[in-house]
Amino acid sequence: MPTLYFAGANRNHYLRAMSVGAYLLESFADKSCRKFVANFRHKFWALDCGAFSVYTKTQGKQIDLIEYRDYIQSWSGWEWYLSVDVIGGTEKENMQNYSTLVNYGLSPVPVFHENEDFSLLKEYVQSSSRPALGAIPPRIDKTVIPFLRKSFEVIQSEGRGTKVHGLAMVKYGYFPFESVDSRTWAPATHQLPHPFVYANLNDRIALYEKGVRAKWKTINKGKKIKENTSQLSFPF
Repeated sequence: MPTLYFAGANRNHYLRAMSVGAYLLESFADKSCRKFVANFRHKFWALDCGAFSVYTKTQGKQIDLIEYRDYIQSWSGWEWYLSVDVIGGTEKENMQNYSTLVNYGLSPVPVFHENEDFSLLKEYVQSSSRPALGAIPPRIDKTVIPFLRKSFEVIQSEGRGTKVHGLAMVKYGYFPFESVDSRTWAPATHQLPHPFVYANLNDRIALYEKGVRAKWKTINKGKKIKENTSQLSFPF
């Protein structure tokens, strides 16, 4: 199963998650919590650039790359950190931001989006061992599932041991992600909630493709699968 990162929303959420040693995804956009979380960071800590939050809250403002670089370099313990998206921008601009951060001597996680050309994903996979995949809200199954299928086909075609992070992809945890993140989970465990340990992989895919929202505990008579989906070969 993918590792689940809690994307903290406020101080109380951070504290609750940190109290159980949860994996955390800090948002660069949340300036109010920066000094606060700096006192509590641990080894299971990653960084999201927060480009979408900044864009929506400031009527089109983008992340400052220099400021982001300096923030990354202010702490050496990041498990990983995302590249900076240009919200409303082009694939070329996103690649330029990624290349700029690399030229700063950083190792950002490039983000491939649902509406981008798959040739860009190939470039990311060739230069990074941990790309991230992001779907367009409201993340409709009939578009997200084909996007993820094709993305993993491209990633696996490169024949590398690539670790893939899914941005807000808990719902699609049956794909072979290394990790996913969410703001809505119970931080008493580092693993995915119970729906993802019931039924076999093909049953779960079939349910989502049909738009079925059945009670997961009734699938296969409630029997838990033994396989770790993150170790399964991609079946499509």
